[in-house]
Amino acid sequence: MQKRFPIVTVGCFLICSIAADAQIIKTDSAYIKPFEKKNVIELFPGIYHTQFDFTKPGNRGRGVEMLANSSGYAGFFFNYKWLSVENSFAVPGTYLDKQTRLRYNSLHFRFFTGPFMIRPYYNSYNGLLIPYKRNNYTVDKNILFKEAGSELLWCSNTNHFSFREAIAFSEKQLKSSGGVIIKATPLWQKLQLKKPDGSLITDVPTSQLFSTSPRWISLTARVGYNYSFVFSNGKWTISPAILLGKGLLKELNHNTNRFSSVTGVQSWLNTGYNGNDYYVYFSASVDKLQANLVLKNMHQLNTDFSVTAGFRFLNARNKLLGFL
Repeated sequence: MQKRFPIVTVGCFLICSIAADAQIIKTDSAYIKPFEKKNVIELFPGIYHTQFDFTKPGNRGRGVEMLANSSGYAGFFFNYKWLSVENSFAVPGTYLDKQTRLRYNSLHFRFFTGPFMIRPYYNSYNGLLIPYKRNNYTVDKNILFKEAGSELLWCSNTNHFSFREAIAFSEKQLKSSGGVIIKATPLWQKLQLKKPDGSLITDVPTSQLFSTSPRWISLTARVGYNYSFVFSNGKWTISPAILLGKGLLKELNHNTNRFSSVTGVQSWLNTGYNGNDYYVYFSASVDKLQANLVLKNMHQLNTDFSVTAGFRFLNARNKLLGFL
């Protein structure tokens, strides 16, 4: 279920996942070691940033910039057998505009199955900030942006490279190794003015774009590489990745068969200590997507930086609540 707050939140997730893989991967025990303690509890503080830039087609300069009222966040993750629960909340006093509260809703799931990772997600921004000088913003609560999609990732060399360790430190990579990542992202996105005559956007072409309530679907394919450098028999890991790609976009509110292009660049880094009983790691991610619409190009930039501290534990001798 999705919880909502009258302030910007990073997300609230309730995840129920199946522990057994649909596909068994044969791994080299000299490279990958599963942990005996498979249940975890995590705490993670972090900070995120979301930026939109609307430019004229063919213009590579800066256009009309809009920002989510992003903030620091803190949260926890609990996994026991097949049940996983995750919740996070915005840290008061850390917003870009500390005098404003805008609502950001987020819901996502993450599943690993064989060499695949599947991540369905939904985000909505109810209002955005329009900067007019350094650290000063016009608050436009009339803007609504929504998106829903799914990231489908496949990783090669899974007998020597643990993608689960590279992403979430849930296995131990004993020797340095890497794998090719192929990612497909089907995505639906929408821009909207809640009141047609209530926008604070002063740029006429951008205002016209929002007034048409554009909706579009896209499919982006990205290819990249993820490599884990490990030290001290897997206790310490540095795991960077980069993916590049292109795709096709179709606007739904135009009576045309015209397709336009989408380009995407994504990179991440996870690094830290991965022990048998506890683990601590730093994460950084950057995701940039350019959607070439009829009236304007939309550049979307998402960044996230966090620190995760986790503790592993065994199953209880007796069932919890009669079913866990």
